[in-house]
Amino acid sequence: MREIFCKELRNRVQEIRIIEKMGKTDGAYQISEKGKMLLDTIYIIEELSEISRKHGLLELEKRVCEIYSIPGERYLKQLIYYVVCGSDPELLMELAELRYYSASFSDYNALQYLIMVKGVIEIQKGTNPIVIRELLFSMLPEEFCDPEIIKP
Repeated sequence: MREIFCKELRNRVQEIRIIEKMGKTDGAYQISEKGKMLLDTIYIIEELSEISRKHGLLELEKRVCEIYSIPGERYLKQLIYYVVCGSDPELLMELAELRYYSASFSDYNALQYLIMVKGVIEIQKGTNPIVIRELLFSMLPEEFCDPEIIKP
């Protein structure tokens, strides 16, 4: 399972790197709107992980309805719902993998979904929100990790 996840991650990051490099202007690197969507997804998952850590999964269940409007939010809500219901991590990963292939995600949407899956699994494990954020940022092309682009 982990090998498949890493292979897909590599493929999607490479696709996005190519798309984003084509969008460079005047030699300066600017992230596209879809690239910003990936960053927003990471910040939302970090916020949800803080809620889970401070208040528990039941509070997370209440707050999941307040997830900001981002593309793919229904998938994130579904993944969170499985965690709140106490799904086994292996089953959650299998469900996520089936959804990934059946939905035929590509480029940004595929990477966003992989970020969601990894983030939710880390929330389920009880990982520190700061560590989750760093893990998720490590899934992005390195061009996205410029200190001037990332929120403090």
